[in-house]
Amino acid sequence: MPSKKRDLPGAPPALRKGVEPALCGCYDGSDRAVFIKAEAQPPLKPSFRLRQQNPCGRKKMLYYVEFGLSHREVPDERSLCIYISGCRNHCENCHYPELQRPDYGYPLLENYRKMLDLYWRAASCVCFLGEGRGTLSERKELVLYSAYAHTRGLKTCLYSGRDTFIEEWMETFDYIKTGSYRPELGPLSSPRTNQRMYRKSGGVYINVTEEFQPGPDF
Repeated sequence: MPSKKRDLPGAPPALRKGVEPALCGCYDGSDRAVFIKAEAQPPLKPSFRLRQQNPCGRKKMLYYVEFGLSHREVPDERSLCIYISGCRNHCENCHYPELQRPDYGYPLLENYRKMLDLYWRAASCVCFLGEGRGTLSERKELVLYSAYAHTRGLKTCLYSGRDTFIEEWMETFDYIKTGSYRPELGPLSSPRTNQRMYRKSGGVYINVTEEFQPGPDF
């Protein structure tokens, strides 16, 4: 019988049926799930704990719709991808318009630690797909989640979706994707894309967008 931790709202159906987290996929923009075999990792004892209450007072918290494991969103990483609702970008031909609804889904704070408990052996990175409505309290919440993931030995990534430079509050993340989706320019895999993916290296963010694009001999 699957454990209660596996019965998290928004979990991949296979996870709720008892399939190991290392073999559970999530939506990757195609009609199929991505399945990944994870390497075994030694247990960690995090010194940082998430409080099961709003870290930003009584202001509204972030909501998520679903989560799962994927290798497509962050180069060379196995990412626990969490789809955040409340997106304000309203990109043309948005592939997930439900994420534009505010307070849609489930409170992330109530389930975030449980997600990491399930996936920290299978994942190498936590990827937040969206930043909600971009309020100060939600940004503080994302920074808190990134800090907690780091204590579990995981990297973190933020998919902003906004046409912006890397802002100071984002500097907690190891990877940052910026840029709205423009159909005429394409996604990260397009050589003409306006979107950018950055990786932090030595305290400096380096543009690694080319790692999503096929080489000249493709």
